[in-house]
Amino acid sequence: MEEEKKVNVEGENKVKEEEHKKEKKKDKEKKGEKDAEKKGKKDKKKKEEEEDDKEIKGEEETKEKKGEKEAEKKGKKDKKKKEEEEVDKEIEGEEETKEKKKKDKKEKYDANDPEKLKKRLDKINAKIESLLEEKENIMKLMNEAEKKKSEGIKDEATNGKK
Repeated sequence: MEEEKKVNVEGENKVKEEEHKKEKKKDKEKKGEKDAEKKGKKDKKKKEEEEDDKEIKGEEETKEKKGEKEAEKKGKKDKKKKEEEEVDKEIEGEEETKEKKKKDKKEKYDANDPEKLKKRLDKINAKIESLLEEKENIMKLMNEAEKKKSEGIKDEATNGKK
């Protein structure tokens, strides 16, 4: 009977380990996808720049007037700059939202209003009390489980002697 329990526990542990490995693998894949997405944007930007450079070189050879060449170069360079700025803004936007959240959280906890502080303190005390109650219940359950386990061992010892 105990061997069956051990086998079951070992089987459950193996299943849990496999599930944990799968979750880690998924997390790595998600991170890789995000990194690949950022890298893809940069690669796309580089390809577009290369294509634009090729176009500029090809067009320079065919055009006769120097002013037209410079105007087009300037227009394409402006276009590139705008695209670069858009990508930079996207990245900065993500960083700004993170910073804004941190700032909002900081402002929330830096309040000088005694009433707000008292409310926050009451909330924290209520949470602590509920956690202490939960801890107490868990400790009782642990003690009961240990008593049952020790009684079970004593019963086996007495049954074995008879």
